[in-house]
Order: sequence, then structure tokens, then C-alpha cells
Amino acid sequence: MPRGALMRGEGLVCGLGEVGAGDRATVGGKGASLGELCRVGIPVPAGYVVTVAAFERSLRSLDPAGEIRREIEELPADDTAAIARVSAGARARIAGAELAGDVREEIAARYRRLGDDAVAADGGSRDSDAECDAGTYGSAEHGAAVAVRSSATGEDGAEASFAGLQDTYLWVCGEQALVDQVRRCWASLYNAEAVGYRRRMRIGERGLAMAVVVQRMVEPRCAGVMFTCSPTTGDRSVVSVEACWG
Repeated sequence: MPRGALMRGEGLVCGLGEVGAGDRATVGGKGASLGELCRVGIPVPAGYVVTVAAFERSLRSLDPAGEIRREIEELPADDTAAIARVSAGARARIAGAELAGDVREEIAARYRRLGDDAVAADGGSRDSDAECDAGTYGSAEHGAAVAVRSSATGEDGAEASFAGLQDTYLWVCGEQALVDQVRRCWASLYNAEAVGYRRRMRIGERGLAMAVVVQRMVEPRCAGVMFTCSPTTGDRSVVSVEACWG
């Protein structure tokens, strides 16, 4: 996909190697950050992004009048019962809606291609293929095992952080399971905790949307997260690493 087309918001899916920090409005915070890692040669697990365009098209189809966003914006920040009720209704509508044929096909077609890839950038060795356990989301013959990760356009900005407030699904196998979990990631934009946080921070709904990152699963020797400042004090002279085996 030409980079100019992506920046104009066209295209329902794009590869991680095609995006960067300037594409947050199209692929969300997580997608843009992974794209930056690809650009510097870090061996990011192979994957792609279901862009904001796919989310917006699906939302317009099920909610042409914009009722979901309007109802969310009208919620009082301190009314937890109302937030829980309205957000649950929004999630149910999004998770249960049928995807337009072209949206579904673009997601599935890129997934089928993903089975031949190992990493999304040069410089990494190929691990053994991840396979699905029968009874989880099908069997290995149904496709590569993937992580389906939410990537909201407003996450982890200068004034707010949505870490842990939206959904990720692991070891997803097969096209139908993938489509189901993409919708659930979209729906998690309206998790009660996320909605409550936005209302308290006075973050508007109109410019907020959800992209979804789809990446091959890996079986790491160890894994963790690094904070480039103290997560408790904000001290930028501190680098904090939390990790464990497996």
C-alpha cells in the first residue's frame, strides 16, 4: 500500500512495516509504535493492522446516527452505574454486528498470508511455527496462532494512558475466531473502565477510534515490559523493567 494512501485514511488493513509514529490516527498508538520498532530493524513478530477505517465503516453501518458516541459523551463522570449500563449496550452492539463483506475479506486475506511470515522486520531468526491446540480456536490446520491486540487512537498520549483498559486476545486460530476477536477489540473501546477514565479526563469521543493489531504468537524464553520512566513517580532518570520466564 502506498504510504500516501495510508496517511489519507484509505485501506482497511496494512502491514506493520508500512506505518510509523505519524500514523497514530490510522493505526492507533500500539500499531504506530510497533511500526517504529520495525523501522529500526527490531524483529517484531509478523503482523498487520486492521485500521481505523475498518472500525469507522463498521460503526457507521450499525450506528448511522452516531448514538453510541453521543450517549457516551453525555454520561456524568461520577455516575458509575450509568457508565456501566451505557457502555455494556455499546459493546454488545459492536461485538454482535456482522462485518461488511469487504472488511471481513481484507482481514481474512491478510491472515492467510501471515502464515508464511516470521517477523515483520529484517534481522530476526525464524522461530518454529506457532500452532493452535484443538478445542481452543480450532486446530493448526485452520491457520497461524495470533494475538489480537487493541490499538486505540487516543491511548498513551502525553496527558493520558489507557494501558490495560482495552482488550487483547491470545492464541486465536482461524478466520472466524479472528473476526470475532477483532469485533471484541473494537467493542473494548467501550469497556466501562475505559469510558469512565475518558469521562474523568474529559476526553471527547468524536475523534476516538480503535484499530486492531494482529500478530503471530511466539513462545518466548522470557518476556516483560520496560518503562522509560518510573511508572509510579514519572521520574525520567529511571528505567524500570518487569519480566519473568515464559
